Amino acid sequence: KTLISIVPKKTVYGILSVLESLNITVADLSFNTLADFYEFRNSENKNLLGAVINIGSEKTEVAIINKGILTSVDTLFYGGKNIDRDISYIYNINRSDAKRLKERFALAHKANASTSETEEVITKEGERIKVNQYEISEIVYSRIKEILDFSKKQINILTKREISYIIITGGTTEINDFQKVLDEVFNKNIV
Repeated sequence: KTLISIVPKKTVYGILSVLESLNITVADLSFNTLADFYEFRNSENKNLLGAVINIGSEKTEVAIINKGILTSVDTLFYGGKNIDRDISYIYNINRSDAKRLKERFALAHKANASTSETEEVITKEGERIKVNQYEISEIVYSRIKEILDFSKKQINILTKREISYIIITGGTTEINDFQKVLDEVFNKNIV
């Protein structure tokens, strides 16, 4: 079996040279999704076919792992920054404010969002506006659902076999009520 991955060698060599200058010997290189699997593996899933979805800032990696062996990986170019861009565009605010609202105020699912809870932000034109938790949660929910729907579709493309578990990681999973969106999109054992 062979696994081929393409990565800019200047990225890898740069990291390796820093580690070597610190007298650290590199024994192996690992893919993010494989590392995620080893972080969450247990006696139940280590011998099964499963999927790992890592929702990153700029991209989402979807991988199929069969009995601890990475069999296929694909990258979707959607991530947490897409949510920030959506919020920034809709409310005409800068991205740092959009990210702050996403992380501290919005919910991943609109079911528990409040229409009476608001946050005040300043638009790019200097105008003060109030952002409603329900409305911003709708924006966040729609993008997270889209990312998960694309990931689910990609799993079905990467393997025709039935998977036993799904591991989902990444900063976006920390948004409150993320589990509600997972329950809506998937009906599998999700970690």
